[in-house]
Amino acid sequence: MESATPLCCAEPLKFFEISTRAVGKIGLNFSNVYLGNRCVDLYFKSGSPKDAVKVFDDMSSKNIFSWNLYLKVLVKCSDMATARRVFDEMPERDAVSWNTVISGYVSSGFRDSAWEVFVEMRERGVGSTEFTFSLLLCCVKCRDHAKEMHCRIVKKDGCYSNLVVGNSLIDMYGKLGLVDYTLAVFLSMERVDVISWNAMISGCCTSGYERFAFHQFWVMRSSGFEVDEYMVSAVLTACSNLRNLEKAIDLFSKCNRLGSALRVFKESYMFDSAVYNAMIAFHASHNMEENAFDHFVYSLRESIRPTEFTLSSVLHSAAVFVPVEQGSLLHSLVIKTGFEAEAIVVSSLVQMYNKYGLVEYALKIFSKMASRDLIVWNTMILGLADNGKLFESIELFEKLLESGLHPDQITYSAVLSACSYGGLLEEGMAVFSSMPQQQRE
Repeated sequence: MESATPLCCAEPLKFFEISTRAVGKIGLNFSNVYLGNRCVDLYFKSGSPKDAVKVFDDMSSKNIFSWNLYLKVLVKCSDMATARRVFDEMPERDAVSWNTVISGYVSSGFRDSAWEVFVEMRERGVGSTEFTFSLLLCCVKCRDHAKEMHCRIVKKDGCYSNLVVGNSLIDMYGKLGLVDYTLAVFLSMERVDVISWNAMISGCCTSGYERFAFHQFWVMRSSGFEVDEYMVSAVLTACSNLRNLEKAIDLFSKCNRLGSALRVFKESYMFDSAVYNAMIAFHASHNMEENAFDHFVYSLRESIRPTEFTLSSVLHSAAVFVPVEQGSLLHSLVIKTGFEAEAIVVSSLVQMYNKYGLVEYALKIFSKMASRDLIVWNTMILGLADNGKLFESIELFEKLLESGLHPDQITYSAVLSACSYGGLLEEGMAVFSSMPQQQRE
């Protein structure tokens, strides 16, 4: 025999409907105001506005809370004509009543009507709330009007510190092109969230301050805020205005926004070396070496001449999955394009040959360099250590010291690895003792 499902375990709305019918059967007929209000509220929140209206009509006694709930139902159904008539006929109205009607007009696109209700609200001496201001700020159409509203908010105790009101002010000033006011509000807020940043950066972008918007974008990222779709849209607008798609791809790459970067690339109407460079570097830095190499091949087919940055990214990718023969062809391309003297390219060549295990080729390139920075020294020292050339790695470290360059943590890590692999305890202790205190920690 199947066990019956307990009534309290049934679906919430079905359980509520059964309970409501039961109330009617026992003859209460919603004479209890609290019970009637609860029923209206539950039907409203359950997505059954018609039932909510029916319960309201059946209530023999109503209070201001009942009428406010009824107003919310009508606004939710976008029946503003009925909502306004009910509002005008209400025996009593409070700030919630006024805010509900204002909210309905705003969401329905009747912003002038929303403003008229606010003016009437003020004339009748009803105090505005934070919610009132947050609704009305999106209705402001001119700069003088914006400043007037701002003054009212500042005079209203507690409103200016409200996050929603502050964000609405930032958005309002941004849309009106008042970037200085936008920043003033942003900097004066007690706390900000990602919506605050989005409104401020978007306002800068649409007001012609794209470069400043980029700067603020990086400040936001350094503050620990995540990038959302609204921010993506704002940055794309700025890049479009500046005609700088490379910057957009680079931004999204550093923020790990793969989809956004790919969308910018695919929707681009111009494919030059800058855009291809950004996409190649983007894929290479996200461990998608094969995709990076594919974009490089496509760029060559489009007769786009590679730059030193392109070649550096491709050489980094090549050592991961490209055979030695193709790596040699890339080396030939470096020579053909005249970038064999560029430090960033040579360093990548050294790294590629080290990863192939062709240490002699790497050393040959390294020894021919006219000038060497710390990066290429580190690359060579680490390459020797990784390929079992432990004594050679330590000797190269000593030559680095003689050159006058100062080792960094990467240098010490590489040479200590060589000492560890070779069981060279005495040499390792000597290197460790020579390290600055801050690099030991």
